[in-house]
Amino acid sequence: MESQQSNIDVMGWTRRVGGLAMAVLLTLLVGCSQDFDGDDTAARSLNEAGKSLYAKECASCHGGSGAGGSGGPLVGCASCGSTDSLMAKIKKDMPSAGSPLRGQNAQDVAEYVFVAFNESTRGTVDRAIPGVATLTPSEAVYKLAFELAGRLPEPEEITRFSESLEGEREVVAGFMEEDYFYERLKDVFNDSFQTDEYRRTNGGRPDEVYNRDVNDNDNQNIFDGMDWYDRVLDPDNNDMADFPLSEGYLRHFSDEALSRKPLLFVEFLARNDRDFRELVSGKYTVANAFSWHAFAGDTDRPNIRSVDPDASAGNGALPVLPEPEWDSWPNVESLNSYLDVADLVGRDTNGNSTRTNGNLTAQYVMEAFPYDPRDIRAVQLYYNDVGGNVKNSGVPHSGVLTDLVFLNKFTAMDTNRHRHRARMVYWFFGGKDLLAIEGNRDVAALELDEASNESVGIVDPTKTNSDCIVCHKIMDPVAEAFSHFRLDGVYQTDEELDVLDQGEVPLTPGVQVGWSQFGAGYDEFSTSNNYNGREVQWLGETIAQDAAYARGISQIVVRGLIGQPIMGTPNPDSPQAYRDAYAQQARLITNAASEFSASGYDIKELVFAITKSGYYRARGLYQPGMSDQYDSLGTSRLIPAHLLNQKLRAINSGGWRSTVNLYSRTGRRFMGGKDSREVMEDADSASGIIATLTQAMAVEESCDVVRNEFRETRSERNLFRLVETSTDLESDSGINRRSEALAIRTTIQSLYLALLHEEVELDSEDVDIAFELFRTVVTEEIESGCNVSSNAEHAWFAVLVYLMNDYRFIYG
Repeated sequence: MESQQSNIDVMGWTRRVGGLAMAVLLTLLVGCSQDFDGDDTAARSLNEAGKSLYAKECASCHGGSGAGGSGGPLVGCASCGSTDSLMAKIKKDMPSAGSPLRGQNAQDVAEYVFVAFNESTRGTVDRAIPGVATLTPSEAVYKLAFELAGRLPEPEEITRFSESLEGEREVVAGFMEEDYFYERLKDVFNDSFQTDEYRRTNGGRPDEVYNRDVNDNDNQNIFDGMDWYDRVLDPDNNDMADFPLSEGYLRHFSDEALSRKPLLFVEFLARNDRDFRELVSGKYTVANAFSWHAFAGDTDRPNIRSVDPDASAGNGALPVLPEPEWDSWPNVESLNSYLDVADLVGRDTNGNSTRTNGNLTAQYVMEAFPYDPRDIRAVQLYYNDVGGNVKNSGVPHSGVLTDLVFLNKFTAMDTNRHRHRARMVYWFFGGKDLLAIEGNRDVAALELDEASNESVGIVDPTKTNSDCIVCHKIMDPVAEAFSHFRLDGVYQTDEELDVLDQGEVPLTPGVQVGWSQFGAGYDEFSTSNNYNGREVQWLGETIAQDAAYARGISQIVVRGLIGQPIMGTPNPDSPQAYRDAYAQQARLITNAASEFSASGYDIKELVFAITKSGYYRARGLYQPGMSDQYDSLGTSRLIPAHLLNQKLRAINSGGWRSTVNLYSRTGRRFMGGKDSREVMEDADSASGIIATLTQAMAVEESCDVVRNEFRETRSERNLFRLVETSTDLESDSGINRRSEALAIRTTIQSLYLALLHEEVELDSEDVDIAFELFRTVVTEEIESGCNVSSNAEHAWFAVLVYLMNDYRFIYG
């Protein structure tokens, strides 16, 4: 429902109902220090020779338990994923570059470090953390229902969730089958990818990506059928629309499918429970009915064909299938239900709804273009050639690695020759930060004879400089895998390639990929397979087979769900609090990755692993004397603006469109939200502006909630199922007074869970305060200015304002 303006004195009501002062949330506790000394479950398999060498050569820098010192921790470190990667690192520069361990000594220490400090910490995530209070089952199911399904939990879900871990799994699995979950999952990945830069609601346009010339300097586009709306609305091409459906509806979902294509890939894999390694290794890209038309799939010159993702790919290409029969909406009700989810943000920067004419739009959709945008298929794309003809050979797809949106977001320049792309591939899909490699990055201190020469970037002196080669030998081979892709992401064959300068050529047999040198376990480029022209497909296959892939994806999902940045390896000057925080976060990432890989790379299992953890459910309460140890840790964050809007929608407000319109780009940015275009990060704490606006939101949206709730029958309400608009706390009947008071107090108790995810006792001070506020408004007949008709409604308005002014409402 649309929010309605009212004549409420916002600041006055905040004072009158005793609204809580807005404050920045104190950092919460997430974990405790832990010694991984290898003396318990792993003791039987420790390499004793390695243990002795470690104590002699390594412990002075890395600590006896591997928890860290001047050399940083060895728990979940960049090279700690396997014995092989540890051994490569040790042979290179451990304990020093001048005197590294070699041969059997290196192997012994690597085996000891892996088993003692890492293997014993891998497995299932920790359900509890010593000294840390976690959410109660009721609090957890409310938090997860909002996080994953965008709503309040049903009574039967609360009961089942509280019964056992299997009950939790069953309820969470249900959340993850709802449309909102797939939108939230795309949001989680966008927190890292930031490809929503091209989304129209953020000020972007798909033609920033897809309007590309075949040869950079001609007028022939690689795709020329993207303005497809008249092919549906005016099939006779007589400038008279055959259907009254607005072009805006078709354009919105077409733009969403095109501009969010990497995230559509995420949705496709999740909806179909596919092996999530296909995100980098799948020999296909994805489309729905809307993007199918944008790629001219409905014409006799299609740039797109359906393919079978489960078939073997001969020479990198999947078998072509007949044109798909797209799923249609069964009825207007199911369409409207989905459009409600799709309206989490508006279809443009102003926040206009996809349902311009309400139910009328839905009826027009059913008549003109009834296809379900959730029906996503595996497809192959084909470019046009310089003559405007569709090429016979398609793009050698490798999941998102070859996606135009992804490649444009992480573009290349003449001076870096795809190295930026290589860096992001390492980070996203291996959890490896190239910038963390030890080396000299002070350009002024480097001896660059040609630093002032205009040839820098062509004959790059940094590539072979002794200070720089440590990074380049890792980065460059992966970067060179992208050499068949232009700087704007367009794929070119050998014949179409511009001259590649100074040995910057695609991978050839025998070239060692730097991934293995950085500890992710990559093998040498295969000499037995022909990957010429499709080197990225080989790269994707190799990434998918590497153990580091699970960690990379785990990092992305941890960051998106918990809201914390991934912490860099502590350095010698890092305070102990940072070391503790790093160790705990690394432990969560490592164990969640282990569950993810053990599940066959099921992304929903990864989400469940993270959300069942004590880390995710930490409330920030700890045992006496432990607070100093965890001052710098925390799992709570300011709820991103679009998710705050969904929280309002979940409690039946309709979303905030009054003082601030949270459906619009400007409104979201006012409340600390990002747009992945100009603002790249959501605010992590409430500024003074956000605090003031939150008070206005509490008043305006409380009014909407009360009106909307009491328009419904009891069974259809979200919050007020036990009470009615009439109340009599002064009844002559003691039974009636007690019954009335119990219903009110029980409703207040449930409001704490629904709004603040806080479980309070019925006779607690929290409930007492809100109950007295309710009683005062009713008995003194205080009118709120909200357009409601009864004292009880004014009283519930006051209670909601009081609770929504609590900082916990905007933190999660």
